[in-house]
Amino acid sequence: MVHTSTSEVYGAHVLDPDGTRFLECGMALRAVNVGYAEDEIDQAAWGQIRNGNNLTRPSLIELEPAELLVGLIASVDMVKFAKDPWIALSYRRGESELAGTERAVYRRALEDGVERYLEGTGHQDGLQKVQWSRLMNERYKETLQIDHETTARYYTASITRKSEQHKQLEQILRGRGLQPRRIADVACGGGGSSFHLVELYREAHYTLVDLNEEAIDMARETMRGRNATCFVGDIYHLDLPDNSFDLVVCWQTLSWIEQPEAALRELVRICKPGAFVYASSLFESRHDVDVYSQVFDHTRPSSAHGLHYVYNTYSLRSVRQWIDGLVSELQLHEFEIPIDLDYEGRGLGTRTVRLETGKRLQLSAGMLLNWGILEVRK
Repeated sequence: MVHTSTSEVYGAHVLDPDGTRFLECGMALRAVNVGYAEDEIDQAAWGQIRNGNNLTRPSLIELEPAELLVGLIASVDMVKFAKDPWIALSYRRGESELAGTERAVYRRALEDGVERYLEGTGHQDGLQKVQWSRLMNERYKETLQIDHETTARYYTASITRKSEQHKQLEQILRGRGLQPRRIADVACGGGGSSFHLVELYREAHYTLVDLNEEAIDMARETMRGRNATCFVGDIYHLDLPDNSFDLVVCWQTLSWIEQPEAALRELVRICKPGAFVYASSLFESRHDVDVYSQVFDHTRPSSAHGLHYVYNTYSLRSVRQWIDGLVSELQLHEFEIPIDLDYEGRGLGTRTVRLETGKRLQLSAGMLLNWGILEVRK
């Protein structure tokens, strides 16, 4: 018998003090039967299984509802999840009041099993990707939350006013004659894309995912009364099954994240074979050049914290390489805005400049915005 309290734990393995490796029955040998005959619950369960949740090791999916319950019920001081009497995860009220850095350490402790497993198996590349992905996600979310007033205005505008880009998306969808039953809106923000797509697809079920808890709160309000599920999730590791959606949209996101190739591959993964992914972002179709930039907007509070945004433009050459062998078709619908935009602020904000040809260029703080809608068929 190996006592895990005095042993090293690596994924489904434990090492005794002498270095002998054993399989731990709770994580490797014991069968777990789940199934509720309710599609939404089954889909969520499958997504967690794929994400490595084995109903034994504590996981973030337990932390998040624990935080919610402690925050909602004043008389609750602790939430405890127990699969067996001797295996439990506890979450105390005091932990919900931790500062940002301490809170990140607590969340990291739950993920530590993944890192230790990767270390133990020598997968250093995988370990570095896990660590880098987590760090970039935390920084990006922190930036949005510090700049919450600007972020909230952006989310609200996407709901109250249908953008010219979204009008172009609807034209593309009508031209394709699509009738999706399951739609994923990844990096959904306040839910603007799904809100407008309901006009086209009233009977579809919408799944909205965003890293930012404040965005999901708004998305739930936006989609209230509609056939929709909203939850906090990581675009690099979506808790969604393979081949499960008829339509996947990701709006104005890929150019503002650190690992666009990983994100795009996830969007393709959850898309059904023959179905479509549409991603609005900044693309370069005429040159094989990628542009990666860091932007410090000194008119926003995040700049005082040393935090920045990224504004990246990707060549179609790179995009094709990212998903080579995963898709059957790829094309870019270039976007030319048909209206003038004015912006007189000193921070990030879009304005247009009209050329002699009549074409409008979109600029933000001196950066050229080559907007396009990427269409990918799996």
